Amino acid sequence: MQRAMYPMPYMKITQGYGSGSHAGTYAIDDGGSDTGIDYLIAPFDCVVKRIYTLDANEVWIESLNPVLYSDGTQDYMCMMLLHDNDVSDLWVGKEIKQGERFYEEGSKGLGKIGTYATHVHIECGQGKFTGNGWYQNSNQIWTINNGKKPEDCLWLDETYHVINNGGLNWKYVPKTVGTPVSRDENVNQVEVIADELRCRKTPNGEILGYIKKGIYNYTNTAEQDGYLWLQIGQKMWIATAENWTINYPKKEEEDPVMIAELQKQLEEKEKEIQEQNAQIEQFKANEATLQGQITNLEEQLKDQPKLIFECKEAKDYKIVGLIENDKLYWKRGN
Repeated sequence: MQRAMYPMPYMKITQGYGSGSHAGTYAIDDGGSDTGIDYLIAPFDCVVKRIYTLDANEVWIESLNPVLYSDGTQDYMCMMLLHDNDVSDLWVGKEIKQGERFYEEGSKGLGKIGTYATHVHIECGQGKFTGNGWYQNSNQIWTINNGKKPEDCLWLDETYHVINNGGLNWKYVPKTVGTPVSRDENVNQVEVIADELRCRKTPNGEILGYIKKGIYNYTNTAEQDGYLWLQIGQKMWIATAENWTINYPKKEEEDPVMIAELQKQLEEKEKEIQEQNAQIEQFKANEATLQGQITNLEEQLKDQPKLIFECKEAKDYKIVGLIENDKLYWKRGN
């Protein structure tokens, strides 16, 4: 989720909200780095929802997705900007990426207002664009729908140049820390894939900032508060989780003693298999010999006298006496 960032690299608030021409609103004016014309950058991925050129070149933008407000709110956000002298490069439906230049401070719709005549008028509204984007309050001033204090909406970080913060309590994105390295399978490494993963001095200790995405070597581990913590630098620890990090343990080194032992076991197993194969061949040979003996015995017994009749009762039978090699033929009816 993107943080909603302040739209100007230089902050010099020349008028706050709640009084004068901002009565009953949460509008601020920013004069930029000097009396010239500074550019604005998109505070989040957004789309242009409305352009009104009959007054001060008002432009409304809406976040493409819910964003993180500086007070912790997670919702869509709209912004209304005034006074750019030329908005011909913008149109309703145009999508703009976070950090892309899209608007400028100017003097469109202004009279001559003191030193900071050139500035930008900024208002934030919570939620999606509604109606025609604004309404006229009880002070007869047109202001954004669902207006919200800008310091509760927008973030700063260490790259902003703050000349005048308007007396408002702006919140800063914790700084980013860490120097990613290249992938190396010979050392223990972890890859940070989360957008915002805190880096601490000790496991669950003081926050140093957000660790930059990328790969880091780690030297120590610790388990605390239900997380596995990895030390990625001197006094730099991160917690690991499936959605935050990918762990790359180093490639195990080959153990020559273990390899020799495995080789010995392999040779012994191969010898055992050879012995078993030899036994099988011997069994086959014995089987062939035994089969030959059976065949010979059957051949010897085939000419031996065989019992063909046995008298069980005293009846009138004709007895024929046969001797070796005699043959007996019997004809039915005799």
